[in-house]
Amino acid sequence: QNLMALLVFITLLLAPIIEVLAMAYLLVQLKWGLQKHQIAHAYRLYLKAQTWVLVDVFMLGVLVALVKLTPIVIVKVDIAVWALAGLIILLTALTQAFDARKIWSQIDFHQP
Repeated sequence: QNLMALLVFITLLLAPIIEVLAMAYLLVQLKWGLQKHQIAHAYRLYLKAQTWVLVDVFMLGVLVALVKLTPIVIVKVDIAVWALAGLIILLTALTQAFDARKIWSQIDFHQP
């Protein structure tokens, strides 16, 4: 039970937060160029967090559960489902606007 709760916490909350924060950090660095030596670390963190973001899979599970449970019980869709849908739209828009080639061109691999 605790392991399942931890997995949901990581894939639904922690990984998307890390992904969005790493992406914001990378975009700020590209815009103003404050600390270019940290871009490679932030990009690696972004890629690792991206593999753990399973918000769309969770939303699919919620939709399947809603369809299956509707004949049995009264299902009330509240703010949490709409927030989850908003998070999916936000992550999709951010991923589409994120240019990985521009990030790689700004990384200085010769710096220790």
